Amino acid sequence: MRRGFEKMTVVDTLQAAYSKQDLSETDKQYLFDFFSKKNYIHIKKEDIEKLFSILREITDKIALMNSFYPSDLETAFLRLEEFWKGISSIDFEQIPNTLRPLCISHLTFHRESIFDIIKEARSLLIEERREFLKRLVAYHREFSKWLQAIERKFVF
Repeated sequence: MRRGFEKMTVVDTLQAAYSKQDLSETDKQYLFDFFSKKNYIHIKKEDIEKLFSILREITDKIALMNSFYPSDLETAFLRLEEFWKGISSIDFEQIPNTLRPLCISHLTFHRESIFDIIKEARSLLIEERREFLKRLVAYHREFSKWLQAIERKFVF
């Protein structure tokens, strides 16, 4: 049995690593179900925590752009863009008042995390990742503008 493991090639190892660079099917389905809701009045704290746990995982995959190791950045950016499309479509008026500050806190943390990734990418200047940096800067600009509007509306 052990001998089979020892015969893993570099290609097998890279394929295994790449397969972990996307969200699990369960997480992808959770996001789809969450963003398909028409009404968020009855969501619970656990729903919010799960949602932002997945966002942290996506953000971690985006941060791989600052690594010299191979990574599936195209898939990471696809997931980030899917999340962005979903979260920006939510009417925050429907989120219970008790959960809204938690959502905004998570979103603020995400904005700062993305800013840190951009800052590091600019200092590293990995040429083959330049297009990803441009995409991330554009995303951060749009996301920050959207979040500022949410904060002005709901943070007292």
